[in-house]
Amino acid sequence: MAANILMFNHPVRNRKAHGDWVQLEKTRSGLEALGFHVEVTDRSTPLARFDIIHLFNLNHLADTYVTFKRAKQAGKKIVLSSIWHPYPDLRLLYSRRFGLRNFPLERYFAARDVYYSLFGGRAFSLRCTLNFTAAAREVVTGVDVLLPNSQMEMDAMDRDLGLWVRPPFAVIPNGVDETGPISPKQRRKLIVCAGRIEPNKNQVALAKAFQAEAEKIKDYSLIFIGSAEHGGRSYKREFFGLMDGDRIQYGGMVSHERAIELFSEAAVVAQPSFFETTGLSALEALKAGAQVVATEGGFVREYLGRHAHYSKPGDIQSLQSALVHAVEKPLPPPPEEFWGRYTWAEAARLTAESYRTALA
Repeated sequence: MAANILMFNHPVRNRKAHGDWVQLEKTRSGLEALGFHVEVTDRSTPLARFDIIHLFNLNHLADTYVTFKRAKQAGKKIVLSSIWHPYPDLRLLYSRRFGLRNFPLERYFAARDVYYSLFGGRAFSLRCTLNFTAAAREVVTGVDVLLPNSQMEMDAMDRDLGLWVRPPFAVIPNGVDETGPISPKQRRKLIVCAGRIEPNKNQVALAKAFQAEAEKIKDYSLIFIGSAEHGGRSYKREFFGLMDGDRIQYGGMVSHERAIELFSEAAVVAQPSFFETTGLSALEALKAGAQVVATEGGFVREYLGRHAHYSKPGDIQSLQSALVHAVEKPLPPPPEEFWGRYTWAEAARLTAESYRTALA
């Protein structure tokens, strides 16, 4: 099927530092290999020549909503990769961050979207500002095909948005690059954490848990990699204050290739976030042969299953226990057939099927 596809995602400074953009670009490459013509934009673009408008990320809603309305008015077929952030995990994150027991998510979303429109070059939508949940529900129920990354994500949208009807949907898992597992002769006594330096990624809790378990993992070192251009001043101040230049270090933003090298050298890769939609770096670390400490927040358990050690979001004692278990009681690697579902080629194939459904 020859079709012209426009992929739209919200604008960011560094696309390589954002998992939604990684997903978009990997899917784009796979679709082009299947013969689709795909263009990518983060700005208002003429829609006439495209058969399908493929939207990414429901959480930065104003940008998505404005493009959704334009596509509906133009009579275009619309596909949405939702990449939904679950409300309970968001409330826990922001309650901890701002010290409020019952955090008002709707007010936060409204203030955030106004700020981004004024200072971040983002779109503005009064509808999203007045009622984020209703606007998100309008998009989800108005697209032709919905593409969550997991069944858990679909169920969370159903719960959070109060969906009275689901559009046709297909679960499209994230993938990893199709290389065999990397197994160096001897792994270093190293724990790696990859991700943007920001409160959701919860690096501060990991550093504190590592310090508290210093005796049991005293021969190990901990390195953080990822962009530090966002995250808030107070969080970054606390994070960098925990770096001792010896056992706990910040390695900066590294290439994807270097991150995979570190995963292949490390004994443990930790992802202590308050939530993850897919936990892509944890999946890549598992492919590289490391023990994985993953969050129970979000939907990562659907991906990693019994092949990871889990910690509760925001619970330092739980994180300490998971680190020690990963070091002292390593899990066997998943069987080779486990990886058949988690390739970008498979993600592209399933996405192509969803396009056929939309155009039928």
